[in-house]
This record gives sequence, C-alpha cells and structure tokens, in this order.
Amino acid sequence: MRVLIIEDEPLLAFLVEDMVAELGHESVRVVHEFQHAREAVKATDSFDVVVLDVNLKGCTSYAIADALEHEGKPFLFASGYDKGSLPRRFHRFTHLQKPYRTADLKKALCAAMAH
Repeated sequence: MRVLIIEDEPLLAFLVEDMVAELGHESVRVVHEFQHAREAVKATDSFDVVVLDVNLKGCTSYAIADALEHEGKPFLFASGYDKGSLPRRFHRFTHLQKPYRTADLKKALCAAMAH
C-alpha cells in the first residue's frame, strides 16, 4: 500500500514511516501542516490510504477527513484521545489511539482499507 502520513509531530511521523516500511508498505509523503495536508489529499491517485492525525498544530483534521470520505479514499484517525472524542459522524471510521505499535498500525490499516 501507498500510505500518506498526516502527522504534525515530526518524530512521531518518522516513527510511523518506519512502521509503514516495516509492514512492507510505502510512505508516499509525510505532511505536518493542515494546509499542506489539504493539498496532499487532492492528489488521490498518489496514495491508497491515509494515517490522519486528528489535531494538526491546533487545527482539527475533520475537513480533511470529510474530503477523503467524499473522494472515497480510505483513512484512519490517529489520536492520543479515545474514539469517543471524535464527532459522532466519524465514529464509523477506524481509530488508532496513540501511542501505538506496528502491530496496531497493521490492524488499523487493514480495517481502514476494508471500510
């Protein structure tokens, strides 16, 4: 799979990149800021699935999730908060609670692709 990583913490983004590679997938891009994330998701043919941090330097990523849903692109939320903290409309999407391990990411990517 080609994975787009949207994560505002550079160290965590680096760790997620490593996990993606360990799983045999490709990190196509890492985005740290909301505006760049909005631009990156427009290139829907460049990735298969998105790991989407809920909070991007003080902005929520809900508009990005809405755009991905509209395009029919699989994504999963990654957050330090539990799934209940998401708006109700997003409860049906895969949620990966931080901190997580490679095995957790693998399950979440599979669940997001199956959604």
